[in-house]
Order: sequence, then C-alpha cells, then structure tokens
Amino acid sequence: MGDPVDAYRNYLLVAEQNPDYGPVRVTLAEMASDSNDWTEAERHIAAAENLGASDPRLDALRAALDYREAIRLDDAEAMAAAKEKAASRVETNPETIMAHRVLIDTYVRDNQPFKAIEAANRALEIAPLDSEINRVKLGLLAQTEQMDLVGEHLQPLVSRFPEDETYRSNLISWYLSNDDIDGAETFIRGLVDPEAEDQRAQFALVQFLRQIRGPDAALEELEQMIAATDEPLGFERIKGAILFDIGRRDE
Repeated sequence: MGDPVDAYRNYLLVAEQNPDYGPVRVTLAEMASDSNDWTEAERHIAAAENLGASDPRLDALRAALDYREAIRLDDAEAMAAAKEKAASRVETNPETIMAHRVLIDTYVRDNQPFKAIEAANRALEIAPLDSEINRVKLGLLAQTEQMDLVGEHLQPLVSRFPEDETYRSNLISWYLSNDDIDGAETFIRGLVDPEAEDQRAQFALVQFLRQIRGPDAALEELEQMIAATDEPLGFERIKGAILFDIGRRDE
C-alpha cells in the first residue's frame, strides 16, 4: 500500500512473535538496506545467519555489507571478493537486486561506466521500479554523453515516479538542451489538469512560457486560465506581477 514504515513495524512484530523464523529477518534486512539503515540491516543479517536461513537474498545482503566494510577500510582484496560474490549471485539468482546493486557500484568505482550501464539494464529488467538503480543509470548515461538515451530513459521515469519532481525537471532540461522548445512545452502542458485543485502545474507552465516564449505568451495563457476557472486569484496575482515587471504598471 506504499507504507514501508508501517510494513517494517509489522515485520518486526512477526520476528518478535516468531524468533526462530529466519525468512522474516531476511526481509527486515532487505527493507533496512533499502532505506540505507545498514546498522539495522546488519543486525537482521546476523540474526538470519544465526538461524541458518537459506535465502539467496541473504547471501546478496552479506556481500553488500562486506562490500561497504571493504570500502570503509579501503581493502581492495575484500572489495574484489565482494564483487565476485555479487556477480555469482546475479548469475545464479538474478532476482536478488542487492547483488545487482553491488555489482553496478563496483563498475562505477572501477571507472567502467559502460559495464555499469549494462549491469543496470540487466537489473532493471528484474526491478524496473528500483529508484536507486534508475538514478545511477541516468547519471551514467549523462557521464558517457549518450544524450539520446538520457531522454529515452527519463520519459518512462516521469510516469513511473510521478511524485519525483527531479525527473520532470531533468526531462525539461533535456528538451531545452536539445533545442526542442516545442517538446518541452508539450511535455509541461501534458502535466496540466485543468480540473485539479492544485494549480502548481499551471503555474509552472506560465513560468516556462514567460522564460522561454516571453511575457506576452505567458499573459495570453493566463487569460485563458482565468477565464476557465472559478478560482482565478492565483493566476491574477501572477498576471499582475508580469504586467508590473514589463512596465505596464497602471494595468
């Protein structure tokens, strides 16, 4: 239901009521690692191992934990061992996303961005909604100057993560960097719902038009918005500010 905090609390209750049940500890460790709480993750990993839990996810989590410690100690040999373990787990149990994350990070640290992109693509076939891997891939595509693929990757992310404004602003910037003003405007207009109570998307459209098309285009759009709503005050304020800024102060 989109409430990982409450889910975590309920899994903790299961672990307390069933202290000998290893799989729930694996799940708790996985959830803790997803929220970057590695102290809590380590506690559950150790508990699952002590219970003799047999789960490919547990091996991947242990590899991730060992990898983090190797990075902290700057232990190249331990990092290589963790990489090998993660790569093996990716081959035998590709559904273990933590193993994919470790492998991707090792390629990034080894300055092998194209291999990291290949590893990210493979991971996203299993978990297309993994926000961390999606962000890493996006950064790698930009780093390797594959700008066409940046746009191709961003477009589905906007719909997959509608609450993440960063992806929307990145896509607009991508359109503008490719001199595709019409594409940027079409995208922003697609975000506008005239029936929605929240008018932020409409404000963003007006701001875009003012910056890119000029104040006259923004004023024209505002007139249409004012005419189409029963709550015009926000639009009228912006209209007044634009008129003031361009010297039409009596208006």
